Amino acid sequence: MIKKISISNFRCFNHIEIENLSLVNIIGGRNNSGKSALLESILLPNIVLTPNYFTLLSSIRTAGNQIISSNQIWNPLFYKMGNTKDLEIFYEHENETSNLALSKRYVDYTQSSHVSLENLNKKFNENELKRHFALQMKYTSKEQNISGEYTIRNDLMNNNIINFQPNAEIIFPILSLENMYFYKQPAYIMQMPEWISQISLDNNKKNLLITILKKFDDDIIDVVTVLENTVSFVYVKFKSKEAMPINYMGDGINKALSLLLCILNLPNGILLIDEIENGLYFKLYEEILPIICEAALQNNCQIFMTTHNKNIIKTIVDSMKHLNRLDALCYQRMALSKGKRKAFAFSGEDLVSSFDSNVEMR
Repeated sequence: MIKKISISNFRCFNHIEIENLSLVNIIGGRNNSGKSALLESILLPNIVLTPNYFTLLSSIRTAGNQIISSNQIWNPLFYKMGNTKDLEIFYEHENETSNLALSKRYVDYTQSSHVSLENLNKKFNENELKRHFALQMKYTSKEQNISGEYTIRNDLMNNNIINFQPNAEIIFPILSLENMYFYKQPAYIMQMPEWISQISLDNNKKNLLITILKKFDDDIIDVVTVLENTVSFVYVKFKSKEAMPINYMGDGINKALSLLLCILNLPNGILLIDEIENGLYFKLYEEILPIICEAALQNNCQIFMTTHNKNIIKTIVDSMKHLNRLDALCYQRMALSKGKRKAFAFSGEDLVSSFDSNVEMR
């Protein structure tokens, strides 16, 4: 579980420290305060070595539009885009600390040598630079005594991204200290059959799924996966013995079910949820969110959720209070003050007091 994050030169953050994180973390603040960027900074070390990482982050920001320019893929990761300082993210976990750093570098592949930004204009002309834009990545973990260095290159001559390791003797460590899922795009529909199959033999978890489905339709009695032409689909069964594909039943029921499935399939993991209220009918908050909180506690799944909705915050506070786990709740209010972004942490007890005295924290 992440306890503290220190972010430098990433997205909208020149430098910011996020402290006192807990199991259930609510991220609030005005638009453009850095809520989504905070989620992406948590995601960064876990998938940065996957081939589609940069296009994945770009698609989240651009609603799936294809981006093939290195400036569009990499520059937005850095503070003010044109900044040449290293991007660095420090994590403090329960039992260790780790650090990830990304540096803009331009590489002369004909000589297999790195060129510093200071000597950039002396070495290449503008056309050559467009073909040789690279990132140098370093990762260290103090307690595990591991470190690694990796270079990622974008070859715009062929309009694709090429990952390569210049030194075969360097073994880059596995960055994923926890399982993680970033919940924003509707791709979760494709993963539902696999998630349901993984928990189908656990009656307690299966009953939780049925409970949350009944919040939408009390006639639902089961949820199953069906194989059709080698493709798995999720169906819900009704008391009438009829069945219907889950994806025909609306965004709300799909979102509620997929959120619970994420948590049940991420024991000791991390779930990142951008704008949890999207797609959920407000009258169902009090029905669904307590189940989400209880499942997170039972599975030790750390949640980071962004929201603008006061009712969402109030419902989660009431749920954690009912479960006697206000100690596992944290609210981080992101704010922009005098050109700098800051995070103000409030405990579960602070949130209870704020609602009792009608103090605005969003």
